[in-house]
Amino acid sequence: MRLQVMGSFFTDDALTTAHNRYQGMRDAAFAVTEQTWRNKLPMDVDLRLFPIDEKALVFWEHIWVPYCQSVNVRTFPWKAIFSQVRSTPRRFDMAIWDGSFLSGLVVGMASRGKTGPNTNVTIRFLERFQWSGLPMRGHIRGIAIDAAHTYAQILCKQFILLKNPALGAIPLYEKIGFSLVPSIQGCPYYGKRVE
Repeated sequence: MRLQVMGSFFTDDALTTAHNRYQGMRDAAFAVTEQTWRNKLPMDVDLRLFPIDEKALVFWEHIWVPYCQSVNVRTFPWKAIFSQVRSTPRRFDMAIWDGSFLSGLVVGMASRGKTGPNTNVTIRFLERFQWSGLPMRGHIRGIAIDAAHTYAQILCKQFILLKNPALGAIPLYEKIGFSLVPSIQGCPYYGKRVE
């Protein structure tokens, strides 16, 4: 059987192999990022980085969403976002946990192609749990960017891109080396070269 995934055709075996290969690369990026950030976070934080899975989506639906509604804060529709990318092997999806508490979610995509000046890993959605007592508050963005950077290095991509970042966050991104790049289909992007 042949399946079409994001414009490419794969046999069942090839698709499974591609999913496993890319998940191995994401897992490696998560491990490096966890190790780096353990020294930067408060001692009581139990940082764990995993792919977005059912456990993360249940936490989002039953704890995150009700909390956001109670304080009148909007949240991304994470189930819908993840369902759009879950079948794509080269996706970048990450749940940022502090022990059993979901602190952040990230979804992005690696560009097609092996190497070259236009290859990238793009962070499309990034959100932290809006609770003011969040122990990792102020660190979710950095953890996400570091993991995307490491994933881009593993894949030999040239850039990390941020799609349509929140206006208030742009100065923070510029402080760490991101700059406005030409828009793609009318959407603003900020980029940084992978080193």
